[in-house]
Parts: sequence; structure tokens; C-alpha cells
Amino acid sequence: KTLAQFFEEQEGDMRALLEALEAAIKAYQETLAEKKARDDKMAKLEADAESGGVKRMRAKAELEAMKSEDELERNRREITAGAKTRKAKKDLENGDPFAEEQKRVAAEKKKKEEE
Repeated sequence: KTLAQFFEEQEGDMRALLEALEAAIKAYQETLAEKKARDDKMAKLEADAESGGVKRMRAKAELEAMKSEDELERNRREITAGAKTRKAKKDLENGDPFAEEQKRVAAEKKKKEEE
């Protein structure tokens, strides 16, 4: 390789890291949106439970059902999405666009030394 080619910016590595970060952020935002929607629905049901009549009883029953649901899966998705986001940010910060090229050059050098 020529010197110009060696110092030429390699967009492929950084682009992949940025795409991974964007995907992780999107997944995390989706889990937060699900959580907010659930919280909003519970707040509406609590308000309805304070009104009178049949609507009150239905709201109370639905609210109790929502409170008794297992939130383990939702919490796991939120934690996993947050971890993927943090990992993608870390990878982007530590991303060396020339690392692959350096490894290739080192392998070639080692191969020539062995010959």
C-alpha cells in the first residue's frame, strides 16, 4: 500500500459502529416508550377507579390485573437494551478505524519474517 492509502480515512469501520449505536439507542427508546405507555394506562385506570359506577369496577379490576402482571420480561428487555447502548457507545469511543489495517500489516510482517 502507498502512504496515501494507508492514511486514508476508512469509513467502513466507524460506519458499522455508528449503525450499531443507532440500533441500540432505537431499541432502548422503544422499551422506554412501552414503559411510559403502561404507566400512562395505569394512571388513567387509577383516575377511572375513583369515579363511580360500572366504569369504576372495570377500571379497578384491570388495574389489579396490570399490577399483578409479571414485569420480569419487560425489565429484562429494558436492562438489555440499556447495556447494548452503553456497549455501543463504548465501542464507538474506543473504535480505532485503523485497527484492522494495523492487524493486517502486522500479520504480513510476521509472515515475511517467517519466510
